[in-house]
Amino acid sequence: PAGGSQDFTCTTNPLTANLQIDPTMNAVGQFGPLTETQNLTVQVGGDGLTLSVDATENPFASGDTSDVTFTVDNTGSTTLTNVSITTLVPAGQGCSTADIVPLSATIPAGGSQDFTCTTNPLTANLQIDPTVTADGLFGQIIQTELFELQLAVPSISIITNFSPTTILPNPGSVMFDFAVTNDGNIPIINLDLSSTPECETGVAGPFGDDGNNQLDIGETWTYDECTISFTTPGTNTTPFTFSGIDTVGQPVSQTDSVDVVVEDP
Repeated sequence: PAGGSQDFTCTTNPLTANLQIDPTMNAVGQFGPLTETQNLTVQVGGDGLTLSVDATENPFASGDTSDVTFTVDNTGSTTLTNVSITTLVPAGQGCSTADIVPLSATIPAGGSQDFTCTTNPLTANLQIDPTVTADGLFGQIIQTELFELQLAVPSISIITNFSPTTILPNPGSVMFDFAVTNDGNIPIINLDLSSTPECETGVAGPFGDDGNNQLDIGETWTYDECTISFTTPGTNTTPFTFSGIDTVGQPVSQTDSVDVVVEDP
């Protein structure tokens, strides 16, 4: 009747993709037929998020602070509310739950929100392990990521191509080759070789750099053609030292040596 209303209903089959419905209303009135169409898409979606963590100093030098960023991306099709970050850091150490900024946020579908904090000066590894909690249209979402700030421990190891003791005629010379591996937890830059006596024509290398001019964690560089002549009879202990700095400014060096035994003339 005039001024009245009527609901028409239906139920879809289980949906795995968006369903375009676009209903059309048909009616006959006193003055003729009536038609009206509405655009309607039933969307398959839900709540979803991802959590990622980054830090300005990791690994860090002892006494440094680190700015930590927790990024929450809304990967669902609904708005997330009451989004917050908690951590395992005890109160008063920086980056505890109470130190996170902002404390809470609303993130629309497809949106993103950064949460930040700054640690106190660090002297040991700090386990943070953030957890994000959010309210979605279909319930609460909780997700935890493992994350630790690590104290920088620079370390390199050296392998030479000669046994610890090499016997030579007098006079004699040796051409040394080296392999240097980063077995610490932070990249090394400005790596240099020194020896006593020095390599007479320098040393060739490094070879094996991936192009970023730093000895990355687990990476090995090789050097060759370090020629040294010996004329002093007896045992000539020859130390080789590789030294550099890590990417937070800490020095690192490692010395290896070879005993070259020169025969009497």
